[in-house]
Amino acid sequence: MKDAGLGSLCGTAAEILVDEVRSIICPGKVTTEEWVRIIKEAHSLGIKSTATIMYGHCDTDTDRVSHLSILREIQDQTGGFTEFVPLSFIHMNTPLYRRGLSRAGATGREDLLMTSVSRLFLDNIPHIQASWVKTGIKMAQLGLLAGADDLGGTLFEESISKGAGAVNTDYLDPAEMERIAADIGRPSGREQRCINSSDTGKSIEWEIIINRGALSVSQFYRPVLQPFSGLFYLFEPLLRGNPFPGLRQGMRIHGC
Repeated sequence: MKDAGLGSLCGTAAEILVDEVRSIICPGKVTTEEWVRIIKEAHSLGIKSTATIMYGHCDTDTDRVSHLSILREIQDQTGGFTEFVPLSFIHMNTPLYRRGLSRAGATGREDLLMTSVSRLFLDNIPHIQASWVKTGIKMAQLGLLAGADDLGGTLFEESISKGAGAVNTDYLDPAEMERIAADIGRPSGREQRCINSSDTGKSIEWEIIINRGALSVSQFYRPVLQPFSGLFYLFEPLLRGNPFPGLRQGMRIHGC
């Protein structure tokens, strides 16, 4: 497939990389071991990918930590993940929820905490996405203040989340994306994203970069982590300045 033009993979089907949970939420999908093997093989061939997590169903905090640890270890070995995308479980119309096997999705607090902890722990993955499809536009904007630097794609038609009960999932105008960014004080500009074209080998996707301005990393996370004072003060010495080379001072909006 690479010889035929495959240049990247999406990191979906990861769900939660804990087999006990996978046996409940996605029994027909590959095991954790198989998922890890496939991703590592792709990265070894120079095929980069995103990484995801789907949380807020029957998973626990321990399951989430285990999942993030697996991703961090893979990235340390391969460097092949381009971004991490937390996917908040949309529960309303799912058989899993209707059979009483999951709870009613994550709360807003959990969504923001997942974004913040992901940015802190996955310092070796360059970007964190706030999915407006999963959390809604307003919560996604807050995610950009909680550690995310990628607002995701404009999308023209999205059926998975809509089928599960999400609303307003079909399209987000780039002008609205820029308005969301400007509202939190981030001027925008365009930049080419490194996605290969099978015809030219050149980058073919543009994105808008939103600068964080003068916020220090410590100031950036304080509003979100303050309710979890023990966690915040554990990490605060690491947050002064910008100790994470993978933490880019900007926000991305996909243009394709």
